[in-house]
Amino acid sequence: MSMNLINVLLGNQEAAGGIVGSGGARSFGYPGSGRPHFEPFAGFDGMLTPAQWMTRVPWPPREVVPDGHELLINFQDIFAHSTMNPYPYCADWDEIWTKAGRPYEIEVLSIYGGNVLMNCVNEGEAEIFLRQVPFIFSINTIHNETTEAYADIVLPECHAYESCEPFSGVGYFFNYPIGLDKWCHHVRIPVVEPKYERRDTLGITFDIAERIGVRPQYNTFLENYLSSKMMKWEQEGVATQKFDIIGPDDKINAIELTDRTLKYNFGEDHGLDWFMEQGFLSWEKKPEECYWRWFVNARVPIFDEGVGKDKEAIRKRCEEIGIHMDWEQYTPWYTYFSSVLYTELPPDSEYDLLGVSPRDVLHTHRFCAENPWVDEASQVNPYTYNIVMNMETAKKKGIKEGDLINVESQWGYKITGKVKLAQAIHQQVIAMVGLGGWANGRPIARGKGVNHNHLLRLDAQHICPVVGAVEETVRVKVSKAEENK
Repeated sequence: MSMNLINVLLGNQEAAGGIVGSGGARSFGYPGSGRPHFEPFAGFDGMLTPAQWMTRVPWPPREVVPDGHELLINFQDIFAHSTMNPYPYCADWDEIWTKAGRPYEIEVLSIYGGNVLMNCVNEGEAEIFLRQVPFIFSINTIHNETTEAYADIVLPECHAYESCEPFSGVGYFFNYPIGLDKWCHHVRIPVVEPKYERRDTLGITFDIAERIGVRPQYNTFLENYLSSKMMKWEQEGVATQKFDIIGPDDKINAIELTDRTLKYNFGEDHGLDWFMEQGFLSWEKKPEECYWRWFVNARVPIFDEGVGKDKEAIRKRCEEIGIHMDWEQYTPWYTYFSSVLYTELPPDSEYDLLGVSPRDVLHTHRFCAENPWVDEASQVNPYTYNIVMNMETAKKKGIKEGDLINVESQWGYKITGKVKLAQAIHQQVIAMVGLGGWANGRPIARGKGVNHNHLLRLDAQHICPVVGAVEETVRVKVSKAEENK
């Protein structure tokens, strides 16, 4: 943030020789069509506003929910400066929700492709919320721990190789390389027919939207998203619009929607058939698209004034319902605050190591652990399925290569796994790739690796009070498992 501030003051953001990192922020579109076209603009109060983004509109800042307002179950309306947070999958959620008067209870939970029981937090804490929801359905390609333990219905989704959809290439706001590297558009094309009862996601969601009476609104969302108009419509308050891809009353499938999207953006001669034959479309990026900041007349905030302004309103609403945090962190200045890891336990605590969960080069989180080829490679990589520990630290604790060890966090949460000793890891750190699992529907992944998330505790004390980020490092102690003694 400090380096970014220096470049803000120098007028050197998104400029040659300065910080360049926003990827596809500005596009004049494919030369043959002029689409997709989007660029940042001066929005509320003249502030720089993205024309296409994946979360909420940044300007104007959201208002803190006033007294008497019916709270969102994830308290997102209180934390006005965060885009997400781990609630309601937290240890203290039920207590806080009760103190807030339980304004309503969740009756239906929809999960798309996720495994919240294992991926978000300690599974025991996630269960506090999940077991209170009367009906849960999941759209997924395979069973996982969440679907097996809590889903009443699983709607089988197509595998990526079985589906056709336009979304894979419409990631202009974060999927494209920075600098003058070429624009490139791909599309997901099926290579085999769907098996069993699998359906493409759009087919499933079109049916759900139709049955609950929101198909026109869903179609309108798809129109705005796929045509790169979404942010503009929201920001400018446009009441009417032309429907270029899908109208409110259109009843089309995924293949036709994909074809329409491609033709709208790249011309009638670059529809789905063309992409199935050619694979992808690329074109040169212009300097004005890469170094776009010089060409957009908009203000940029130097400090986070809104964070300081909203401090008391957020603190008041939070403490009314039992959320107590370090409110000093609500400051507009770029400031360092020690993690709770270093303040809630004394320096000489028996929990003398920091447990971290690094990314593994073979895995995308835990999602591909069921892939036989990935599993085969993981078994010959000594760092993927094992707990990695510094050699000198292990020697002091009487631990040898291949020992079965217990890793226990300060709240008594414990995992067990084999240790791999290494020199290229800090002496106070122990590393575990976030794997492990028990789902019968994932027989290849079952029992492989350890689940670092099991060691975590998520509550108001262990998330960032401003942006809601999880403290995913944890104080732990290690010991030999009984099998080794």
